[in-house]
Amino acid sequence: MKDTESRKEFEARLTSLGQAYVAGLPRRFTDLRTALSQRNDEGVSEDGLQQLQRLAHSLAGSAKTFGLMQLGRRARALEAAVVDGIDDSRYLAKLIAECERADRTPRAVASVATGVRQVGHSVAEPPEVLVIEIDRVAGKELASQLNYFGFCARALDSRQAFVDAVRETTRPSAVIADVAYIAGGNDGSMGIRALRASGALPAPVVFLSRRDEFRTRLAAVQAGGAAYFTKPFDIVPLVDRLDALTGQERDTPYRVLVVDDEPEAGRYHAAVLSSGGFVTTVCDTPSAVPSVLSEFRPDLVLLDLHMPECSGADLAAVIRQIEGFLTMPIVFLSAEEDPQRRIGAMGRGGDDFISKPVIEEQLVAGIKMRVARARQIARLADRDGLTGLLKHTSIKEALSRELSNARRGDHACVFVLLDIDRFKNVNDTYGHLVGDRVIKSLARLLRNRLRESDWIGRYGGEEFAIVLPRCSVNAAQGLIEEIAHRFRAIRHHGAPGLDFSATFSAGAADYRLGDTVDAMIHAADSALYEAKRAGRDRVKVRPISG
Repeated sequence: MKDTESRKEFEARLTSLGQAYVAGLPRRFTDLRTALSQRNDEGVSEDGLQQLQRLAHSLAGSAKTFGLMQLGRRARALEAAVVDGIDDSRYLAKLIAECERADRTPRAVASVATGVRQVGHSVAEPPEVLVIEIDRVAGKELASQLNYFGFCARALDSRQAFVDAVRETTRPSAVIADVAYIAGGNDGSMGIRALRASGALPAPVVFLSRRDEFRTRLAAVQAGGAAYFTKPFDIVPLVDRLDALTGQERDTPYRVLVVDDEPEAGRYHAAVLSSGGFVTTVCDTPSAVPSVLSEFRPDLVLLDLHMPECSGADLAAVIRQIEGFLTMPIVFLSAEEDPQRRIGAMGRGGDDFISKPVIEEQLVAGIKMRVARARQIARLADRDGLTGLLKHTSIKEALSRELSNARRGDHACVFVLLDIDRFKNVNDTYGHLVGDRVIKSLARLLRNRLRESDWIGRYGGEEFAIVLPRCSVNAAQGLIEEIAHRFRAIRHHGAPGLDFSATFSAGAADYRLGDTVDAMIHAADSALYEAKRAGRDRVKVRPISG
């Protein structure tokens, strides 16, 4: 039902945009005649012809966007006549009149919406995980640990309770089960194998066992097991596997900036992309693009090639001069058919060309592939290999951007430094592999508990950095203390019979107008030092007055 309602909303939005475009056509025709009326001693002036060509080109592209194919062809004929050097005002006026007489009935919206697929990700409830363990105490402890990592885990104390749970209306996202529950019990209740065979248990199953032998592993696979862990096991690899199985390893929605001096056309293409799950914003003023880039931080810019204030090619060159956007994909959207002009535009900083009118499914799919590839490359360059968080330089760049945004918008911003307490002792006692798992567990907690708009980085070794835009220092302190509580409760497997917990200390700096990146880092570092000196395992804040 929700998908049907979304489709109806999408169709209604496109219909409304099409109606607004048709209602604005008389103004466009008036602009064409006004351009034609600009004369000098030799006839239509050069400025008038240039303006006429630009207006005709824009009309041809936008008309096809809204399915007015006849109008698009006649506007293209007008543009071609001007390009060919025809300056006979009567002939050009005739072509304008043919544009006015063209059919103004846009294509059916239903054909536009067909086949558009979601590519973004909405915020979901915590995945429900059922735990059925032969050792009931261990089962409750495992469920508790998973809850600290952001899952909604529930331990069940009998085979029948498990069968009843998986048959509830709300089915689990994943199941963790001891291999003893593969077969049915003496009470006649169903085991994992039978539940999966009957279709009653579609959720992925992770099996636990003290046995690391082929026969047991084979039985788990034949029962539909998606993963197998040998007891005792470390919680972090299990959490990583659950993330993959329950779809928690998700990118943030793709962000696209649409730049088009035709507001209706820009909103149309933004609507198509939004229907595919993209987060979009539209800018119809080229001079405003640099500030929009800084505020919106798009993954890709969809850029009209012909605009009055400056060409799309010139704007692409300007974007390439702005720090942080040198490698961001820029895709031109235009009805331009001249291959040399296309090549010239690509040479100014563009990555691809999409011709108007667009096929909506191809627009969504093409932009999705471009953004996914760009994110992959950026991840390799900007992300820490162990944690997937931003590297040292990248998190400092994020702080710089958010401070600039805070100055413009006069809003709050907090910078936090975290350091795992006595981490050297962890490495010395249990080894670096265990130390790496502790680092990964904190990284996973931070990603899970913070907002998509927040920036998280591995600052170095066991130290992390967080940028919290539009967040007060009191709210930041409460949030970090809640994460510290969860991290403190996690049990890490160091060696057989040697589980341990870890803590971290944190320092937070509150932004005030006029502060610099260096000042914020210094203040957060000083607050972190205070937390360490006060006994560790705590959060200290240090407001900065500007």
